[in-house]
Amino acid sequence: GANRLASNSLAEGLVFGHRAAIAISQARPRSVHPLPAHEPVTLPPIVLQGLRRAMSDLAGVVRSEASLRELLCRLDRLATRFGDANEIRTATMVADAALDRQESRGAHYREDYPDLADHAIDTQTNARPENELVAAE
Repeated sequence: GANRLASNSLAEGLVFGHRAAIAISQARPRSVHPLPAHEPVTLPPIVLQGLRRAMSDLAGVVRSEASLRELLCRLDRLATRFGDANEIRTATMVADAALDRQESRGAHYREDYPDLADHAIDTQTNARPENELVAAE
């Protein structure tokens, strides 16, 4: 049970931590160009509460293409008004990924696609290319 999993994770962390340290020590130095640090956009509490409610209502346990598109429209309006807040970016990535998954699998239930696909599809979600990452300290 849980004890076995915890002890495996600990041993795995030790082994791969050691391997990573060796690889880093043997790597040749590279120049690093850090992201410019700036304060991330902070949403007002009432807006953040509304965003959480919209995520729960439109991309919660039961979702559909219509609800996800409605959510994406709301997120675009929020981004236009408040800028590139991390919460808006994260919610957009979740909604985009949910819209792309045209099946129901695990906790990803789509009213308009109630069945499993014949084969599980590996998916990878990336931020939209026009957005730059926001560095936070």
